[in-house]
Amino acid sequence: MSAHTVIFEPGERCVSVDDGTTLADAAALAGIALPLSCGGHGACGNCGVLVRADETPSRSGGKGWVLACQTRVHEDLVVDVGRAERLAAQLDESVSDADVRGFEAVPAGDGHPLVRALVVRMNPPTTQDNSPDLSRFRTALRKADPEPASISISLPTLQSLPGVLRRSGFEVEVVLADEGEVSRVLSVSGPGRGSPPRHGVAMDIGTTTVAGQLVDMTQAMSLGTAVHRNAQAQFGDDVISRILRSEEHPTGLRDLRASVLGTVNGLIRQLARSAGLRPTDIVAASIAGNATMTSFLLGIEAPAIRRAPHVPAAGDLPVFRAEEVGLEMNLAGAVYLHPAVSGFVGGDIVAGVLATGMDESADLSLLIDVGTNGEIVVGSSEWLTCCSCSAGPAFEGVGIEAGMQASRGAIEQVRYDASTDALELRVIGGGPPAGICGTGLLEALATLFEAGIIDRSGLFNADAPTRRLRQSGYQTEFVLVRQGELGAVLDIVLTQADVEHLIRSKAAVHAGITVLLRALGLRAEQIAKVYIAGGFGAHLNLEAAVKLGLIPDVPAERIEYAGNSSLRGACASLMSRAARERVSRIAQSMTYLELSGDPTFMDEYVASMFLPHTDLSRFPSVRCWRRRSQASVGQSRR
Repeated sequence: MSAHTVIFEPGERCVSVDDGTTLADAAALAGIALPLSCGGHGACGNCGVLVRADETPSRSGGKGWVLACQTRVHEDLVVDVGRAERLAAQLDESVSDADVRGFEAVPAGDGHPLVRALVVRMNPPTTQDNSPDLSRFRTALRKADPEPASISISLPTLQSLPGVLRRSGFEVEVVLADEGEVSRVLSVSGPGRGSPPRHGVAMDIGTTTVAGQLVDMTQAMSLGTAVHRNAQAQFGDDVISRILRSEEHPTGLRDLRASVLGTVNGLIRQLARSAGLRPTDIVAASIAGNATMTSFLLGIEAPAIRRAPHVPAAGDLPVFRAEEVGLEMNLAGAVYLHPAVSGFVGGDIVAGVLATGMDESADLSLLIDVGTNGEIVVGSSEWLTCCSCSAGPAFEGVGIEAGMQASRGAIEQVRYDASTDALELRVIGGGPPAGICGTGLLEALATLFEAGIIDRSGLFNADAPTRRLRQSGYQTEFVLVRQGELGAVLDIVLTQADVEHLIRSKAAVHAGITVLLRALGLRAEQIAKVYIAGGFGAHLNLEAAVKLGLIPDVPAERIEYAGNSSLRGACASLMSRAARERVSRIAQSMTYLELSGDPTFMDEYVASMFLPHTDLSRFPSVRCWRRRSQASVGQSRR
């Protein structure tokens, strides 16, 4: 097979590739990560590059402009990837700091974190008691820590044991990793011979972002939090796109694993550096993620997840050594992964149930985690039932014209005054607005609906008395911020396509909730507590969420923002054996309802495509509000 040279500008990065290689794959070989939001299927248009050749064998957006994922190399080429690289950099910068807001507190734990140190004393051998050193050590260790059924010890630790015991007078400090029924000995040393390992990290591996918290497990103290964009996003915004990449590309699984490991290890290095530690000082990791993310982290194929009956490779997982997983921390450290319930309800949701405590409450609770997928759990201490619906990443700002995640420059609150045609905005960080995040999108939709600018079907009202509506190409858009206003570099708009995208996402979530409750013979008014988790940010306007029909119409005092419940649960598991035991019980007790097998789901989805719903009787507070707001708008127009 003939080879061709591809030179990427700027920087003159050069690679040699086989005939027929896509430009996207050639760029990857050159170390260039292009934004492939659609998974490389030519749908998103983000990987547009400029080929400096007279002819190009692909779809193009103009002379020389092609989609890198759809263009195959059949000759030597020079390719300008500057635009795509800038877009990828913008996406990498727009990570959600809301994922780690309010994580200063750490659960106190129960004295049995994932890894801990304890002092073990034993009698030296005598002619009357000449049992082997290992037997003597195990007996004394079981007295100090009677919970585990067995104790494992590595050959290098066993090789050092006789000398350590005699030099320390048979009083040693033992570092143990809790592996459920087994305690694994990480090290044995004389007491006071060094600083005992005490640092652990909790991780939430999301489809869009990865959030982490560094913890002093001895002091139950947070040493820092951080969040990075999941580098897997270069292979698609959703898990299905990434699973397809793993199936269709020869190095797909390897690439997906390397990218998520790169993100996780980058967070570990950043957290350690900020706390004045080395990564090797971290001896424990508690990780929660959906089934696909967990599979790819471990390098496990995941094609069965996207095909009925959507089965993950593993639910309950053993505690691994960091070296096995590929984490850049103490290589002998313990890595605990939260178990999945199904292919689409993973360890992140199990951790969320743990964090909210709904598994220990006698009252009926509802957990709604809205991210790229919408996962829903309903139940109490007696039972738990869950489901998942494909909400898409709209509420994380993905696929929205001016969308971005909840980072600096994102509009997170929107108020519209119909009488003055003016907007009141709040921008994260207080500087010039650069885009709008999920919270702002939700509020923008609600306030425009309230003002009559958007009707119940989600269409812009062309007769609305506002100068902010305009035509752009074939669609209508509403101008939130004009170029130069508040220091904005470009216009920030909400398009008709954006509104439709948001309504589809909210409809999927509401339909999932409705079908799940109906299958259990429950009504929304029976729910004592509604927990909202996921990528909305700490300033979700709950009234707006009800007004649009995203969540059930229950009294506001019953609704609670749970934040990044996955990261909170992961931190609790890091700190407590009792929490890890609860996690196992939660995963085993949760019943999964497959929505695709329910004939009423599509009917509910279609009915939910209106604001708040086709059946206003389900939203009595919104019905009363609409009467008041319509009267108010009528007065302002007069």
